[in-house]
Amino acid sequence: MPFPYKTILLTGASSGLGLALTERLLSTGRTVIAVSRTATTSPDLQALARKHPSLLHLEDFDCLSLPAIPAWTAAILARFPSLDCVLLNAGIQRLLDFTSPQTISLATHDREWTLNYTSPLHTLTAFLPHLIARAPAPAAVVLMSSGLAIVPIPTVPNYCASKAALHSLCWSLRAQLADGDGTGHVRVVEILPPAVHTRLHDGQPEAAQRNLAKVAMSVEDFLEDAWGQLEGGSNDEIPVGGIKARIISVETEKRQMFQVMSEMLKQQKS
Repeated sequence: MPFPYKTILLTGASSGLGLALTERLLSTGRTVIAVSRTATTSPDLQALARKHPSLLHLEDFDCLSLPAIPAWTAAILARFPSLDCVLLNAGIQRLLDFTSPQTISLATHDREWTLNYTSPLHTLTAFLPHLIARAPAPAAVVLMSSGLAIVPIPTVPNYCASKAALHSLCWSLRAQLADGDGTGHVRVVEILPPAVHTRLHDGQPEAAQRNLAKVAMSVEDFLEDAWGQLEGGSNDEIPVGGIKARIISVETEKRQMFQVMSEMLKQQKS
């Protein structure tokens, strides 16, 4: 299945991968609701809005504001009843060193977990009734995960754990929505990028930044790979760059076991 969606809400749109995806979606004539805390004051988004005045809509919203999500969702859907895709990209990454526990700010890592996992969970719950009600017209949720969901690294353990949780959620959500109960038209897509040169890594030590520069993919290369797979539509899991080999080598047996368990649960329900 290609990427047929025409009106896309995209979080974390003001920089990095979110900004790149926003620009690519606009270039294909799609309507984009670009969401970030500073969407209406972002110079990059303002420039895109001048270039695409009828397609780009800037929406200031803090995805950490969980109690505000239901009312915000209702307001978005009142303005954009044709919304058929929600792309959740907002995220943060923070270093966490358990060898110096006195330096750990739990509040910081609570925010990291909330933005990377809990907020997508709340946002999906709020938008899914609308997307399900679009049947039989196609709809989608697209979640920005990470290659670190598959194999973590020690320096950012909370980030890795939050992305692993999101990866697991994608599998279960996809299985539930494909169970033939009228929700199979809602596609669940997960994008798994490698390290990419974006502001996600701002604030890390200089040595870490130098090491990252040696291995990170450019935003342009990420976009070409990820967008090509999205438009190709053959997979609901979009591993980018070197993550493809990691998915094959690490996930194959795990995926087979998941499918067996899913089939068993389906038989129990019938």
